[in-house]
Amino acid sequence: MKKELLLSLLIAGTALNSYADEGRLLRFPATNGQEALDTIHANSVDIIVADVTLPQMNGYEMTIQIKQDTDLGHLPVILLTTKMLEEERLEALTAGADDLISKPFRLRELQLRIDNIIANRHRIHS
Repeated sequence: MKKELLLSLLIAGTALNSYADEGRLLRFPATNGQEALDTIHANSVDIIVADVTLPQMNGYEMTIQIKQDTDLGHLPVILLTTKMLEEERLEALTAGADDLISKPFRLRELQLRIDNIIANRHRIHS
């Protein structure tokens, strides 16, 4: 039987306010990129899901700062965007994002992507 993990998830942006996780996630909401970084530094976070169009600091800039930080660079980042042109996909990957999801999206798809990223990280470290 698969063991259910309690994960801490930073949610940056309003697109995920209705995210249903069946009680498996401890959520830390943030309304902008700078608040997200402050929250990540103050809490133990397992994964970050952020909108590309965050105020004060967009999702690309936030991802770059996370990935360049020696204490945070290991954290997986999933970015959400309304644009899926090649330029946006490349910008997300160049920033260090682990995944990019086009909005609108199905919450089940996001949940599976989160589960897969976390499972892969656990396999790597065990």
